[in-house]
Amino acid sequence: MKWTERVRASLFLKIILLFLAAHITIGAVGFMVHRYFGLPFHRPSINKNMEHYSRYLAAEIGAPPDTLKARSLCNAYHIRLRTTSDSMQWVSDAALPGFSQITEGPAPASGTYKDYFYVLLKQNNTRFLFLFNVDTHRELSALKWRLIIMVLVMMLILTIIYFSIRLMLRPIKTMNKAVAAISAGDLDHQISVKRRDELGDLMQSFNAMAERLKEMISSRNQLLLDVSHELRSPLTRVKVALEFLDDSDSKQAIQADINEMEQMIGELLESERLNSAYGGLHIQPTNLSALIRNIVSAQKDTPPGIRFHSGQEELWIDADPERLHTALNNVVDNALKYSHQSAQPVEITLESADNQIRIRIKDFGPGIPETELASVFEPFYRVDKSRSKETGGYGLGLSIVKKIIQQHQGHIEINSTLNKGTTFTIILPTKHT
Repeated sequence: MKWTERVRASLFLKIILLFLAAHITIGAVGFMVHRYFGLPFHRPSINKNMEHYSRYLAAEIGAPPDTLKARSLCNAYHIRLRTTSDSMQWVSDAALPGFSQITEGPAPASGTYKDYFYVLLKQNNTRFLFLFNVDTHRELSALKWRLIIMVLVMMLILTIIYFSIRLMLRPIKTMNKAVAAISAGDLDHQISVKRRDELGDLMQSFNAMAERLKEMISSRNQLLLDVSHELRSPLTRVKVALEFLDDSDSKQAIQADINEMEQMIGELLESERLNSAYGGLHIQPTNLSALIRNIVSAQKDTPPGIRFHSGQEELWIDADPERLHTALNNVVDNALKYSHQSAQPVEITLESADNQIRIRIKDFGPGIPETELASVFEPFYRVDKSRSKETGGYGLGLSIVKKIIQQHQGHIEINSTLNKGTTFTIILPTKHT
């Protein structure tokens, strides 16, 4: 494999190379600033060179100094000079500082004074003060801007690195959204793969996993559907044979078991019909208030009872009345089963606002643990792990409820507190589109 292909196929190698390039670039920028933009007069070696150069100039001027020669050198090399001996004093510019203003120490000496670089010499009882014009403020200002530019360049490099890494790791965000879609039940969700590195391989594996998961669930549902169909015929024969037996406790127990199995088969087939393209809703104007009152009337003798609150006698909605009756009845039946020992009745509240209808069904039973809330709408899931007949069926009721509500373009929410009760909130649009 060529090294270019190797780099393209390895996310970690790309990140390492990116940081290596950033390190080299930042180091090169720092070296250039240090190499080409430093202040030269801050270096001791330059100071010594300037002292030697000043001795050369002093030797040309002579001691005692030749003022004509001194003037010529000052004009030619743009330097300033103050010199004094036992017999004379000479200055190239009356505004130059005196010896005492520069330094109190012995000659030779060198350094900076205001905007000048000075060299103080003494030869044969003659003192020389050379001042070279150095705009220190300008140099410092230039250095400041160069440092600012270097910092900005570094920030630009780091910004490019940040967005480059973000671009490289963008598939992680895409996969996170895909995981959320799969978790929400969208098993047809697939990720578009345009990469050839480790993340590209991971995305392809994710797609394969989602496809396999879809196949497994489809196979499970088909198996349940086939078993349900096959069970109907023998159950019918058993029911017919049971009619020829004398009435007894055993006959009633068998009849109850058969009814329970028929209910389970009916729920399985209904769940499959909701998934089928041919099991759609039959939408028509439906009086939701009347529908709920029918459910309450049918369950009025079931302890601990039901209390219905509605601000309207009639509340019309576009819905499938049969399916919506099934969904609401399942939730109410579930609330009654889990609160049969409660002293307070189940409360049903119907409200309409902002083009939405809210149906709240609240019980005062034992509640559901927070860790279980996300799973209660899954098929065959039950909070009661003992799967007692007293506390529910086979875990299909709430799964069917969710499918029916979603087909009505609504959604269902659940809130629960242990030992205080559970509230189901069904939210439906007033119009079905």
